[in-house]
Amino acid sequence: MGLADFSEVTALAIDETSPARARGHYLVTLAADAIARQVLVVTEGRDAQTIAALACHLA
Repeated sequence: MGLADFSEVTALAIDETSPARARGHYLVTLAADAIARQVLVVTEGRDAQTIAALACHLA
């Protein structure tokens, strides 16, 4: 599986959520193409390190 190409993404949406079956305080943060309405990357957590990890995936 090759690396994804995000060069065409012009509007990014970032949100956090808890998976439906998760118990406790398990959260994930996702980045989505706001125009195509497609999830691009999902990362565990919701802090500054999580955003940094998303940025690395999208770079």
